[in-house]
Formats: sequence, C-alpha cells, structure tokens
Amino acid sequence: MAKQTNSWQSSSDFDKTSFNARAEYKITDKTRLTGTLSYNDYYSQTGGSVDSIAFYKREYSSSADFTYRKVLATRTRVSLEHSWNNHAETTITPYYRNNSIGQNPSYSIRWTSGSKTATGEVNDNSFKSYGMLAQHSQKFSFLNAKLLVGGMYDYSTNPYYSYRIDLNAQLRPDGKSVEKYTITKVNPDISGKI
Repeated sequence: MAKQTNSWQSSSDFDKTSFNARAEYKITDKTRLTGTLSYNDYYSQTGGSVDSIAFYKREYSSSADFTYRKVLATRTRVSLEHSWNNHAETTITPYYRNNSIGQNPSYSIRWTSGSKTATGEVNDNSFKSYGMLAQHSQKFSFLNAKLLVGGMYDYSTNPYYSYRIDLNAQLRPDGKSVEKYTITKVNPDISGKI
C-alpha cells in the first residue's frame, strides 16, 4: 500500500493498493498445480502543471481539483504441469485478466485565451480477457533437439467511452490565464461513474 496526501502541489494526492499471491500444489511426483493472483487498485488526483504566475508567487495550486486517474487491474492464472517422462512435459494454463483505466485528465482541458469557458473529457478504457494456453515440450536425443508445440485461445472485450465536460474558467485579473476551473456540465450526465 502507498499513500500521498498534502504534497507540495495541491490536488496531487494518491492511494495505491497492490496484492500478489502464488500457491503451488504437488498432486503427484509428476503433476503440479500452480496458481497466481495479482490485484492493483490505484487512484490519483492529476492537478496538472503549475502556471508561471502561481509558481513565482510560490503558490503551488492547481487550476483543476476534479481531475483524476483510476486504475483497477486483476490478473489470475492456474497452470497444470505434467511430466510424462524425462523427455516430455505438458502445461495447460487458463487465465483471466480484467483491467480498467478511468480518468478525467488535466491534459484534456481545452481553453482559449481570454475565454470564461473551457471543455474537458471523462473517459474509460477497459478490457477483459479469458483464455487458455496449452504447450507440450518433447526432447529428442538426435542432435540434442527439442520440439515445442502449443495453442492458445483468447477472448477479449475492449469497451471504451469518452464524454465531454463543460467547464467554467475563473480568470486571473490579467484575463490571460486561468486561476480555477469548475465543472458546469457533464455530457451526458455520468456523475455516478466518476
């Protein structure tokens, strides 16, 4: 686990939780079962860069306190390995992967100098995979050769969504830079997802 709060720059907190596990079971002297699991949950505020006016005033504030990046990732597999003899071995591995990257990134904010409005973007890129890998290894005494044969099946889905957000831009007195952005509308309203 890792956590950051109250950093030198505002809106730059993050939380990260990672978990990894591995288990092995010897079924017989020639057959072994191995399972692995990896889980990662990461959330970070992404305040973006500090503009020159704030920097020279030593005010390390962010113009956007709503931007973020959220990652959820799970990987798991189970391998069944069988040694037929000293020259032949077979492995069958089913697996599952689930990955989601959702964000409201500061780099997607579009603002025209002097304007009191801007736009941003909320998006999510995800995939799920189910699959199986099978492999057989055969050794030959001839020229100390080894033959590997195998096959793989993979079924993956990759949904993606992206929505524009409308922003209010609070300008600095000079009207040439933005002190603060605030969300005025999400198109469509996906407030339950962000």
